[in-house]
Amino acid sequence: MEEFHPDVKVQDMWKRGLGIWGFVSYFLFIVLLVIIKAAKPDVHIIPALVMITIIEAAVVVFTLVWIPHYFKSIKYIISEDFVRIQKGAVWKRFTTIPFEKVQNVEIFQGPIERSFGLGKILVHTAGYSGLSKAEGVINGIKDFQTFASVLTEKVKTKVNSDTTEKTDSGKNDVVIVLNSIRLELIEIKKLLSSRGTSDG
Repeated sequence: MEEFHPDVKVQDMWKRGLGIWGFVSYFLFIVLLVIIKAAKPDVHIIPALVMITIIEAAVVVFTLVWIPHYFKSIKYIISEDFVRIQKGAVWKRFTTIPFEKVQNVEIFQGPIERSFGLGKILVHTAGYSGLSKAEGVINGIKDFQTFASVLTEKVKTKVNSDTTEKTDSGKNDVVIVLNSIRLELIEIKKLLSSRGTSDG
């Protein structure tokens, strides 16, 4: 079994994403307050502005503290039979995907990921489709194309070996049935021979 972890740069990527989200949401709140003030000049927007600032700051601080702990919890394990995704700083989550159930291995790289040279791998199984529906998401991989190729090769190897085993099993079943028929025919021949002798 091989064990992998996301690249350390994924933490900086998450922080940048958090910064963009924080700036955009704060800007939109301020625009909304300005619109409200323009529509109703007697409304006091300072208390709302202070409250929004405190909430935004608390969310940002909490997330900045949480990111390193969450990062340490992420682990990807690849065996000959499955890929396992482990994550969760507080509540642990384990997702094990057997290779024989994998339908597609897809790579994805958004603009922020591209700027950090990272990408993600989406592992689709039967009944799952699209970005948000991938059963397994492997984030923050630097050499994500090679990683995806390794997964794809393991899936092909597993599927081919399973097909060979089923074919061999099918052949064995046919041989067993034919041997059974052969033994039955031998018994029938013996019975017919013994009847012919007794009649003579």
